[in-house]
This record gives sequence, C-alpha cells and structure tokens, in this order.
Amino acid sequence: MDGRAFVHHLQDNKIEIDHVIMNLPASAPEFLDAFRGYEGEKLPEIHVHCFGTKDDEAPQLAIQRCAKALGVQDIEGGSARIVRDVAPNKYMFCVRFRLPESVRSVQKLELDNENTQPKIKRLKTEE
Repeated sequence: MDGRAFVHHLQDNKIEIDHVIMNLPASAPEFLDAFRGYEGEKLPEIHVHCFGTKDDEAPQLAIQRCAKALGVQDIEGGSARIVRDVAPNKYMFCVRFRLPESVRSVQKLELDNENTQPKIKRLKTEE
C-alpha cells in the first residue's frame, strides 16, 4: 500500500492522524495530494522533506510546492528549515505546517484501485 492509499485507508476507517512525516525528499511533496478533501476531525501536523536550491527564495518555494500539491492557495504558519547540504547547489529542507482547514473543501483525490495512483482522465479517441 503506498502513501496515498494509506492516508485514504486511515480516513475511511475514521483513524485520526496526529503527525505525518514524509521523508522521501525527491517525491514527498507530490504525495500531499492524498490529503485533499481531508475528513478527519483534527488537522495533523505535517513534516515534508524535499530538495531545493541554495538561494534565499528556496524555503518559500518549498512551502508553495506543498500548497500546490494540497490544492490550496497558501499554507499559513508554514516554515521550512535546512536539514542538510546535499550537493553544491542543493539543500534538503523540512517543511512543517498544520494541515490547512481549506484543504477540506478541495475535491478528494480518487485513486485507481489497481495501482493506487491518481486516476488520469483519458482522451476520448472514438465517438
């Protein structure tokens, strides 16, 4: 079961989530879409590891990347800190935030039962 399916499983079974640590920096922010349409009573604290460049805007860009994956405009109170230096032009960051209330109104991600990936709309090729 991948991360998206696990988050949906917890919600479907009314299991409350307190903290989430997503520590695969190459892809963790993209898995945040599993929280779209979140139905739990308590909004969990989220910690997302990701890579970013070594410039002054990188922490804010990491937060914006998380907001985009959640389908929300902004993440109030979000912060990003440098975890470590991983390459000459790259840091690993940890973005920390409380799941925003606005994520509840975003349409929940539907998963394909076969591989738990988001359903992709297919082009109609025949009439």
